[in-house]
Amino acid sequence: MQDPWIPLQYPYIPRLKDNITQDMIPSKVIDLMAAGTSQWDIQKLQQLFINEDAEAILTIPLPIYLSQDRLIWNDSKDGKYTAKSGYHKAMNRITPNIEEDIQTSTDNINPANWKTIWDANVPNKIKIFLWKLLWNGIPTCEALNFRLKTEHKCPHCHQEEDRVHLLFHCDFAAKVWFLSPLALQSRSIENTNFHNIWSKLISEMQELDRSEESIQLFFFLIWAIWKARNNKAFKEVIWTIEDTVQVAVKNVEEYQTALTLNQQILSKLGGNRQRQPTCRSRSTYPDHFVRISYDGATNKEYKFGTVARVAKLANGVVQGAESNIFRGIWDPGILEFLALREAMRWAKMKGWRNVIFEGDAIQVTDSVNSGNCSLATGWGICQDIWHLKDFFEETMHKVVRFIKGAHRKVLYFTFHFDIKATVLRSSSEAEYRALTGLTCELQWLPLSPATFNSATAKLRPLNMYRPS
Repeated sequence: MQDPWIPLQYPYIPRLKDNITQDMIPSKVIDLMAAGTSQWDIQKLQQLFINEDAEAILTIPLPIYLSQDRLIWNDSKDGKYTAKSGYHKAMNRITPNIEEDIQTSTDNINPANWKTIWDANVPNKIKIFLWKLLWNGIPTCEALNFRLKTEHKCPHCHQEEDRVHLLFHCDFAAKVWFLSPLALQSRSIENTNFHNIWSKLISEMQELDRSEESIQLFFFLIWAIWKARNNKAFKEVIWTIEDTVQVAVKNVEEYQTALTLNQQILSKLGGNRQRQPTCRSRSTYPDHFVRISYDGATNKEYKFGTVARVAKLANGVVQGAESNIFRGIWDPGILEFLALREAMRWAKMKGWRNVIFEGDAIQVTDSVNSGNCSLATGWGICQDIWHLKDFFEETMHKVVRFIKGAHRKVLYFTFHFDIKATVLRSSSEAEYRALTGLTCELQWLPLSPATFNSATAKLRPLNMYRPS
C-alpha cells in the first residue's frame, strides 16, 4: 500500500481520511477488493480514503486473472517513458498549469476555423504552418525565450515578439497588410488575444468574399510575413514591404496555375474521377462461426460505463445478448477493452469455440494481435484477453469502419489473414451500438435514488457517449 499505484498526482499514494490511522488500512491492495470477486470494495474505499482518491481507485479496472505488477510512466497513455513526455513533465514543474493554459487557449477557437485551414486552397506546408500557429507551436521570440531562457527580440523593430506582434502589431507586418490587396489596417486591432483576432478576421473575410479568395491570399500573406522575418533573422536577407506583398501575390498566382494545369492533365488521362470505396452489406464467414458484436457507452456525469454484446449465427439468427455495468469507469478506451473481455468471457461460458469478435476500436484489436497493450490503464484487461484467447479453437477480430452518409454500409480493406493473429477490418450492423446505448439507460434509470447518495435525487434524461 506504500507503493505509488493510483492514477493521480505525485506521489500516487491514496490519502487517508482524518479519522483513519495507518494501522487501520490493509497492507496490500488486494485487501481493498470484495472477498472472492474481482471488484473493488466500494464501502471500504469510501471509509478509508478521501473522496477524490477513492474515485480514482474505482476508475482502475480489475483483471479477472492474476498478473504480474509492473512499473509504468504515468504521463503517457501506454505507460512508457518518452523524451517528449519527460519534457512536458519537466515544463509543468517549471511552469505549473502550462498544459491547461495551452488547452484553454485552443478551446477558444471556433471549430469552424480548424476546418477553414484544412479546406483552404493553399499548399499543405502552409496548412501545417497555420495549424502550428494556432497551437502556438511556431518559434516566435516569446516561445524561444521561454524554452531556452534567451532574450530574443523582433528582428524588424526589436520589441517583444509574440504571435500577435509578429503578424499584426509589428510596424513591418502592418505596412504589408495595408499595401496588400486586402488593405487590412492591422494597427487598429486592439485585441491582444490571438485566437479572438483570428476568428474575427476569418469571419469577416468569409462574409465579404464567398469565393474565399481573400482567405487564400490572407494565408499566403501570413506565410510571406513569416518568411520575411526568418530571412532577416537567420540569413540577413532583407525583404522590403513591397517584396513581401509581391511574393504572396505571386505565390497565389503560381499555385492557381499549377492546380489548373494539374486538373487538365488528369482530365486528359481520364483520372478526374474520384475513386470510391467498395461497399458491401456484410462479409461471409464459415457457418460454424458465431459472430459477436460488442461496444461500450459511458456517462461522465454519473461516472459509470456499460458494455454490451449480441451474438448471431451466419444465417443471422440471434443467439443472445448481454450487458454489464462498470461503476466508476467512464473512460472510453478502457470500456472498449472491457467490452471485448466480457464478450470473450460470455462466449467461453456459452461454450462457443469458433467466434468472430466485431468492434470499432482499432487499438483493441491491435493490442490483441500484437501482444502489446497500447493503454497502460488497460494492462490487466489485456492480460485477461490474452488468457481467454487460449480457450478458442478459432477466433477472428474485426475492426468495423462505417462510411459517413452511407446507410448500413461499411468500408472493406484486404489483408493477409491469419486465423489466430491478424485483424481483418470488415463490417458490422449498427444494432450493437443501439443495444449499448439502450442498455446504458435501461439499466441505470431504474436504480434507486439512494445510489446518488441523495434521497431527493430525480431521474432525468442522460447524455450518453458512444465512441464512433
